[in-house]
Amino acid sequence: MVCLYGTGIPTERGYAYHMHATSDTDEALVRGFVTRQPIKVDQSRSDGYYNGGVHYVDGDGSVPLLSLGFMCSRGWPESHAHNPIAPENFIVKEYPHNPNAQINIRDPHSLLQGGLYSGDHVNILRNHDLLEDLVRMLTQQQQEPQSPSNQSSPQEPQAQWLPEQRIVSRLDEISRNVQWPCDGACCEAHGQAC
Repeated sequence: MVCLYGTGIPTERGYAYHMHATSDTDEALVRGFVTRQPIKVDQSRSDGYYNGGVHYVDGDGSVPLLSLGFMCSRGWPESHAHNPIAPENFIVKEYPHNPNAQINIRDPHSLLQGGLYSGDHVNILRNHDLLEDLVRMLTQQQQEPQSPSNQSSPQEPQAQWLPEQRIVSRLDEISRNVQWPCDGACCEAHGQAC
């Protein structure tokens, strides 16, 4: 199994909320009903953890790093309950966000949204390194055509080309702090054996 994703973009992971007294100006019209919103993001909170009330972590701009890489790096390989097939090889390849790499103002393709080496959640689909890896995986797993002199005996399929493992983020460090596989009570609550 191969997990391919971008990293290096601040990604929302949590929020600091605060209660405040409601007034008529806090009312909002939602589907024809007037609602009051006594809880709001505390935009005044900015410290080493929050910026404008938002906690940012490494990710692809939409999905935090832990959600992108944990299951491939530790989750599925270490838990038979979560992966009954248990394939032996799990490869994690991260594509660091580098939108300004190889920009050439004379080449309009290099000016695509996100750049040629974007790690953004959507723009990674234009990342040249990712595209090269996908093409190589898809084309090199096919059997080579048989030569005319060897048509009577079937050829062995080529070994599938797989990318090299590349983790450029703090995924390993962050994953070590996750209790995995879950303890017995967690598994029992979900009807699974640990």
